[in-house]
Amino acid sequence: MVTRKFLSNGFLKSSIYRVVAPPPDRAGIDRLGVLYFVRPEDSLELRPVQSKVLQRLGYNSNENAAARQEARFPNRKLYMEEYRT
Repeated sequence: MVTRKFLSNGFLKSSIYRVVAPPPDRAGIDRLGVLYFVRPEDSLELRPVQSKVLQRLGYNSNENAAARQEARFPNRKLYMEEYRT
């Protein structure tokens, strides 16, 4: 499974969440939820996000992205080959 943690090179953690009914006193109040799910196809080319903040913290998303993809999917074409340093 491709997670937010994987896609962000460990910078963002995957969320743990649950959906529950509101308490009775708030049942009539509208709620807004923002959800974002990703399940990319194998053919989708994922590129690392360039971030000055991450670089300043010592994270270089280009360094390990191809190695992680190769380790996880050893028999697949490396779409991130161009990012190897």
